[in-house]
Amino acid sequence: MNLSTVLKCLLIGCGLVSAASAGIISADFLETLDLPGYGSGPRIESNPGATLPSAGPQLTAANVISNPSFWNNSLNVTFDAATNILSLTGDGDNTYVVITASLSNLLFDDGAIVTGITPISVGNAAFGESPAPVVTTSFTDNSFQVTYDSGSCCFSIQGQTDTFQVTLGSATPEPAPVALLGSGLLGLGLLRKRITRN
Repeated sequence: MNLSTVLKCLLIGCGLVSAASAGIISADFLETLDLPGYGSGPRIESNPGATLPSAGPQLTAANVISNPSFWNNSLNVTFDAATNILSLTGDGDNTYVVITASLSNLLFDDGAIVTGITPISVGNAAFGESPAPVVTTSFTDNSFQVTYDSGSCCFSIQGQTDTFQVTLGSATPEPAPVALLGSGLLGLGLLRKRITRN
């Protein structure tokens, strides 16, 4: 172990702390668009196991797997894995009561978890005069979801974009400073022993 390696160990704990930030590398995309009480069931769009990063949108009208009520239009779902920003863009003016868009079964390139999702700009992609849809977000360690709900009929999908910031964190706590110092001192001890032998 040379001196530069020892110094690196003192600074980052001999590889115990990752220098790279974690990112999402794949996800199951799902969107449900519904007018409860007005049809035979929701329009559902799905793109399971989508690889990231990829040019978005990752979920569009081309991903419809069920549409028993023959409803048109949806919110195109795009996730930018570089910035962790979720974008929902309307592709028409059809009306709904409830829309949910989610990414689940997230696979990370490092031991990470989802720690939050917060609106950046909302009220552009979906519009309702009375009442306007309530936009809520939720998340688990490996999923997040956005829901639009007017509670009654109806809100319109607009040809604009709503954005949300997803935050990621470490699934395991960083090593304590004492542990980092200990690993560095161990490295110095090994270096001294090697120098003494020579």
